Amino acid sequence: MFRKNRSVILQNDQTQKIDKRINHQRLIKRLAIIASLFFVLLIGYGAVIHHVNSVENNRQAVFIKKKPSVIFFYKDDCKYCNKIFINVLVEKETGANIQLVNLNSKYNRERYKGEYLLEKVPTFVLLDKNGKEIERYAGSNMSKAQKLIDKAKDMK
Repeated sequence: MFRKNRSVILQNDQTQKIDKRINHQRLIKRLAIIASLFFVLLIGYGAVIHHVNSVENNRQAVFIKKKPSVIFFYKDDCKYCNKIFINVLVEKETGANIQLVNLNSKYNRERYKGEYLLEKVPTFVLLDKNGKEIERYAGSNMSKAQKLIDKAKDMK
């Protein structure tokens, strides 16, 4: 009788060890899948940023139109500009009057830095129908920038 109980106890210990090993392997697989998905999303986000920046960099000279709009002055190597760039681009693509001016372009920097008295980037400048500056915001708080964008939408 003792031998029988002993073998049952040994089988239970082995079963528990096998169950722990299986659960551990499942956990590792799940973590690997989650890490892979995160990595793919991160690469996709980086690719979008790179593509948009390369498109904008290929435009050497930007001529600001004197119309009701928001001018977004930025540099593509500025981390604060990159933080909000996608949001601004989405607003532009959905119909907001936003003019993008990359100050890494020598022409844009020389022409507009003095004309609009730019001290830092990102800077948003709201223009009226005559092209006169009404309001400005310098910073990366998207909710404050959104207020200027909404004002430009209302001026249409």
